[in-house]
Amino acid sequence: MDRLARDCDVAGGQLAVHHHGALETWEFGEEEPGAGRPVHSATAFPYGSTTKVFTATSVLQLVGDGDLDLDRPVREWLPEAGTVPEARKDHPALAATLRQLLSHTAGLPSDHDDADASSLRRWLTGFLAAPTDARPAPGTFSYSNVGYGIAGRVVESVTGLPWYEAVRDYLLRPLGTAVTALPAEPGSLPAGGLAGSAADLVRLGLLHVAEPGRPDLADPAALGEATRPTAGADPFGLADGWGPGLGHFGPADNRWLGHDGTLDGATCHLRIHPRRGTVVALTTNSPTGQALWDAVVGALRDAGIDVGVYRPAPPPSLAQAGAPAGAAAFADCTGTYRNGELAVTVGLDGPHLVLELPGGARELAEPLARRTFAARGAGAFLGRFAVDARTGAVHALQYSGRTLLRDTGRAHGARPH
Repeated sequence: MDRLARDCDVAGGQLAVHHHGALETWEFGEEEPGAGRPVHSATAFPYGSTTKVFTATSVLQLVGDGDLDLDRPVREWLPEAGTVPEARKDHPALAATLRQLLSHTAGLPSDHDDADASSLRRWLTGFLAAPTDARPAPGTFSYSNVGYGIAGRVVESVTGLPWYEAVRDYLLRPLGTAVTALPAEPGSLPAGGLAGSAADLVRLGLLHVAEPGRPDLADPAALGEATRPTAGADPFGLADGWGPGLGHFGPADNRWLGHDGTLDGATCHLRIHPRRGTVVALTTNSPTGQALWDAVVGALRDAGIDVGVYRPAPPPSLAQAGAPAGAAAFADCTGTYRNGELAVTVGLDGPHLVLELPGGARELAEPLARRTFAARGAGAFLGRFAVDARTGAVHALQYSGRTLLRDTGRAHGARPH
């Protein structure tokens, strides 16, 4: 691991692998670059979005206990549903089911920031009062931290405890983990607010395997819902499918469950093979952790553990498809696309597409056939444009797992850069 970490320029991290009933762990590097403190087995790394697996597992615990139902509207468990104005009672967040929230198919925006909210209850109240435009249609996959904030609020309502206390008392402590909550806005906690070790992630993952002796903290049938892909969940660019709380990776004959996360320069990866009882987790403190994960997956494959990987079939180039070369074929895709507070503007720059991202970031992409595009020179998918079947017009952009709707209030002329 030390060599792989050096090759990938990763300052420090942990790898934990549970296979054939045994757990092995490796620690490498420093807790902080240059700090001189070596990583140890209990070093806590931010989990980022892998926190969502803890939130989803807590929901499935309550489903197994009969306190919740994955397929009923969440308004049934949210006190806020009884206090919203009449005009907001049909809000998509209240009509969504837990299955939709946990599989990113509820038609909700990616994020809702509210630094003034002192609790999940206040955060949700503020979200329900916010404008409801620029949201994908329910049933469409669009990665949503908001959905997990709402799921966390449902856990609070049913247990009578703040979200972290409920997860701590019913999941983290019984599993024997040392997972802690990071300082974060209440609405962000259930989506990305936990930190812990790679071994702690494996302990969580073992709940989802069909192995004798796994922790008896939830009904296996309820936990099994995570292995079933949600209808309509097409996580283009992220995974081969998505169930309640977990992405699905790899071909049908080697399907793994899992989640990835990034936060403040840290990376986290979790993979679970339910039938084989194998769980793999990697935590790092470096943005280059993705490269290390790819290297670890290759090393594990050489050792006989074939971790499932999302490998979509690449679409042909424009030339291979018989279409005119260059970005001109995407002239009808230019303009601004929105998902709640997230906006991406698409333009043309010679043979390339240009994506203007939040914070002033700018990304060049290679146009491909079927209205898809890839990172310039990287060969990895970034996204695609969706066409309205009724009008034939481009109406949405799928990018980084999010579905952004075209801003019809603006002109869409091709703008040079």
